[in-house]
Amino acid sequence: MQSAPDHVNEELRVASVHGLGLLDTAAEERFDRITRLLACALDVPIALVSLVDRDRQWFKSRVGTDIAETTRDVAFCSHAIVERVPGPFIVRDASDDERFAANPLVTGNPRIRFYAGQVLRDSAGMPIGTLCAIDRRPRTLDSAQQRVLIDLAFMVEQEFCRLDEHALLMRLQESEERKRLIFNTLTEGLVFQDADGRILHWNPAAERVLGLSGAELGGRKSIDPRWGAVREDGSPWPGETHPAMEALRTGLAVDAAMMGVDHPSGERVWLRVNSQPVLDENGRAISVLTAFTDITTEHTLTVEQRRFSHIFRNSNDIITVLDATGELQYRSPSFEHVLGYEAEWRHPSGALGIVHPTDKPVAEDFIRRVIESGRIDEPMVVRVATSSGRWKYLETIAVNLLHEPAVAGIVFTSRDVTERHQRSVELAHSATHDELTNLPNRRRLAVQIDDSLARARTNDTRIGLCFVDLDHFKRVNDTYGHAVGDALLVAVGDAIRQVARPLDHAARMGGDEFIVVLDPVDGMHHATVLAAALRDAIVAQHVDGLPDGTFDTCIGVAVSDASDSHSTLLQRADAALYRGKAQRFDNELATVSSN
Repeated sequence: MQSAPDHVNEELRVASVHGLGLLDTAAEERFDRITRLLACALDVPIALVSLVDRDRQWFKSRVGTDIAETTRDVAFCSHAIVERVPGPFIVRDASDDERFAANPLVTGNPRIRFYAGQVLRDSAGMPIGTLCAIDRRPRTLDSAQQRVLIDLAFMVEQEFCRLDEHALLMRLQESEERKRLIFNTLTEGLVFQDADGRILHWNPAAERVLGLSGAELGGRKSIDPRWGAVREDGSPWPGETHPAMEALRTGLAVDAAMMGVDHPSGERVWLRVNSQPVLDENGRAISVLTAFTDITTEHTLTVEQRRFSHIFRNSNDIITVLDATGELQYRSPSFEHVLGYEAEWRHPSGALGIVHPTDKPVAEDFIRRVIESGRIDEPMVVRVATSSGRWKYLETIAVNLLHEPAVAGIVFTSRDVTERHQRSVELAHSATHDELTNLPNRRRLAVQIDDSLARARTNDTRIGLCFVDLDHFKRVNDTYGHAVGDALLVAVGDAIRQVARPLDHAARMGGDEFIVVLDPVDGMHHATVLAAALRDAIVAQHVDGLPDGTFDTCIGVAVSDASDSHSTLLQRADAALYRGKAQRFDNELATVSSN
């Protein structure tokens, strides 16, 4: 057994773990919901949120085990936080890996064979633990499953970030200046209400999440029927019992309430709501601060997973029996229902004749292993042709009953997972792309920059990073409406695609901010030339309903060096942007040297 080495910044890393304030705390639903979702999505018996301390790993959330912690020397997660791998750290078969074969967690309970862990980082990028999936049988993850693990790990990191935001909120009343700063910079929506539940103050995030302008928010009460609030089960949520009103009535905080509200777009937005009452010297609630986070994506993913599980549990599985030569001996009626073939139909090439040519070697190897081992519980997924010529994905397990006279064949149990496959692809795409512009979003950006930096180091080249900010965007929204503002953002995304080179990447950070990764560049002059072309393409865009010349853009440019990470490169481009905004003349780009 090989223990993992310490992290290169171990003391700082351990301090970050302790700084979270989570070690040895009670279980919390916001983390348990994610581990349950991971166990369901990847079909594993054990899922954990693990924090790696100096001498131990401790589980903030756990599914499928009663073990609360282990020593660090046996922790798979200790390897994950120091291994520099793109994506999850995966051990397909621990018993066949010299690092883990003699590990007591492999040789004894819980008899780990498969491990997949996505590193969890704090807001400064320091690795503090993992979100991991564990199985007692060897296996692997396809790309869609890896993306699910990465996205759920991002949700855990968001919960870590909210701990930092909560600490800020505790100092809210220290000064009016701090109140203004916190209100304007937190990513959570915040509203401050008086004793009647009337909204007095709010932050920009509240407008963004709720889709309401300041004029629409100011003075609105919790009991206003326009919220259209519902509970998680879809039942109406009366205004007088909203979290803010409960906090005002009882003087007690309301934490982690899940509420659906009507968005002006016509969609329903799901929020996680926390309301904290402000008490006078007599302990009476005189106002309330409510913080809320848009968890619509998380809620949709949970609902979709529940729906999929229900469909699969109640679907009609296809049962087929093949003899040792691969000839079809029996098929259940669902074969016709799912694939459309009539009862007496036979393929001239045998049962594998309807398997996709690319997948046929996989199917042949699967049958061979079933004959040799007797049973395969790890499912095989292959494409098969329906009677109409469409391809469907079938997930199959098999047992060898050739020795049983009543069967004398290999029994295959298959189910149609085409919808699940398509949904996984769609969910993976929507989780990493901006809905409005279809550009990658903030959560995907760091991976893109890291990939480009790694390629630059390998090829001894450099990359450039453009931080793009639209001038006068708020004025566009206020004067011409949000629909025109949205059309402008779409046009900016189109302009970026027009000038992007094959290896360039782009992402929408949020609001009117975009990032363009120039991969590669020869230096700052080259990067500035490309940024100028980018700006020209953006300002040349025409948007219906928006007079030409109404908007402009400023671009901060940074060029990488060998020591850069995605965060340092972003920081320098951001600094260039704001320096340029402060000093710029018309049509001037903001730039910063990478040296």
